[in-house]
Amino acid sequence: MTNGSLSRRDFLRATAIATGALAAAACGPTAPVQEAAPEAAATGPECEQDWVSGWPPAPIKYDPVVEISVPFNAWPTFKPGHEPTDNPYYNWYLEEMGIKFNIHWMADGELRTQKLQADIAAGTMPDMINLQDPLFNQLIDEGALKEIKDIWEATASPLSLDVHRYPEGKNWIHCFRNNRQELYGLDLGITDKVFCTISWIRNDWLEQLDIPMPDSIEGWDETLHAFNEGGLCDYGITAQKALFSWAHDFTKVFGAYRVMPGLWRDYGDGKLVYDSLTETNKEVLALLNSWYNDGLMDPDFHTLDWASGLNTAADGKAGIVTMPMWGTSRIVEIEKIVGGEFTTMPLPKGPTGEMGRRWTSPVFHAWVFRHDLEDIKVEALIQQLNHQRELHVNGPEKHGAYGPLDDMGNDGLFLEGYDWEWDENCEISLLEWQTGTSFRDVGFHHATYPGYQRHADLNRQRLRKMDPAELTKVERFFIRDPGLARQETAYEQLFEEAEYEIENEYLGVNTPRMNELLPDLQKLEEEVYLSIVLGLKPLDAFDEYVSRWQELGGDEVAEDVNAWYESHTSS
Repeated sequence: MTNGSLSRRDFLRATAIATGALAAAACGPTAPVQEAAPEAAATGPECEQDWVSGWPPAPIKYDPVVEISVPFNAWPTFKPGHEPTDNPYYNWYLEEMGIKFNIHWMADGELRTQKLQADIAAGTMPDMINLQDPLFNQLIDEGALKEIKDIWEATASPLSLDVHRYPEGKNWIHCFRNNRQELYGLDLGITDKVFCTISWIRNDWLEQLDIPMPDSIEGWDETLHAFNEGGLCDYGITAQKALFSWAHDFTKVFGAYRVMPGLWRDYGDGKLVYDSLTETNKEVLALLNSWYNDGLMDPDFHTLDWASGLNTAADGKAGIVTMPMWGTSRIVEIEKIVGGEFTTMPLPKGPTGEMGRRWTSPVFHAWVFRHDLEDIKVEALIQQLNHQRELHVNGPEKHGAYGPLDDMGNDGLFLEGYDWEWDENCEISLLEWQTGTSFRDVGFHHATYPGYQRHADLNRQRLRKMDPAELTKVERFFIRDPGLARQETAYEQLFEEAEYEIENEYLGVNTPRMNELLPDLQKLEEEVYLSIVLGLKPLDAFDEYVSRWQELGGDEVAEDVNAWYESHTSS
């Protein structure tokens, strides 16, 4: 997902590690708005700034300064004269909160992974780092991580605890140990439904053919054939090699049959079953195979990544595109290229009138701390998180903080000469540096939370309801993009259809046996599913897959999954 084809901002959206920002426990009454940092360029004589940029006040200032060693990313582009440890964002936390972030090492991608592995082997881990399972679990077992429950609960602001849904949110399950008595990481929560996909359709083609919006799988089938046979496109629907990914996926088609490959589900008998093995999947695979045989999908879709799949629509070869809500900007770009109009589609009904879509798992990254880290450093990091939560939730309305109005949150200081400059009409124009997106290494910067996108949307919607004449130039700037308004509408649709979401009911820590067996089982599943869609294997290969899955250790995996499930449902 995070391959080189993603832009920097798209990477932040896709991973949902968009800038965090919430309430500081020690803020009390709203403090006066702070002046912009001195790095801002002087306002031009012909243009007048009609707002004051600020940030929420620091919840605490440490004296002496607390120094914290963290990995830095190598990719940010800094304005000339600035660097990773000397820039407006970094300096604010140093000067206002007394927190100094030192570079443990600087790397991205595979080099970052190698450096972390070397640290683990040598026992030289950074003070804080962001990890995913199963490495997170391994380090807990090895005693390499600090238990932080008491510090977290004593330091996190009420707002931080609330928006992160602590302790009952499902995002915390994998962070707890010893019957929730110990906490070894902070899973601050991925944005709600950020990977739930939406389908867009060429509305101009529907009007041209005088056919209604399809609202069923049968309607999808008829519409795709009409687009193709009517000569409007070479294929019909975008696709890529990952059938159940976050782009060009077919999960809504499976959901219409109330199955969802890749998830563990309880069908009412108190046991979890792996839904990829459910017999109903054969009906969906047969349908997708017919679409492929009828030329409704790129014949080489199995070689495409998500970006290449999107080009199918940009080339005018497909009339239905499936992307997350943050892909709305891509849809708008495609409209300009093809001269057509896309509109969102409702969830399709299946043969029995049912609907379904795949959820976004709340379990994401865990921020963890070196086992012997001083308590004050953990506390300082949590206080920084408190500040960012106040920034994002209340910043635009209470503190004159405009970064959180950006798409998926810039949350920077929004400084003239750094984030923006005046254009020839004395309106705001963004610059490439941007204090928020460049300095994501500073502690919890870019840590999201479940309601993150909703807060950004609500702040912009509040401005849209106001008289434009009453808005400042910066407020008008953040609501003038019609594509962003369309994204907000698409996101609202995900919440309106939330009752049809199919969840994964296994959120436990994989056992060593599972970690050993799952790679081969997942490889088998991907190969069989794709081969059936492509017609390289007959539909009966599905039954062989079920048997083979069991032979390769699937039953042992199911045993471990259900042991966890029983322990979490028998209380």
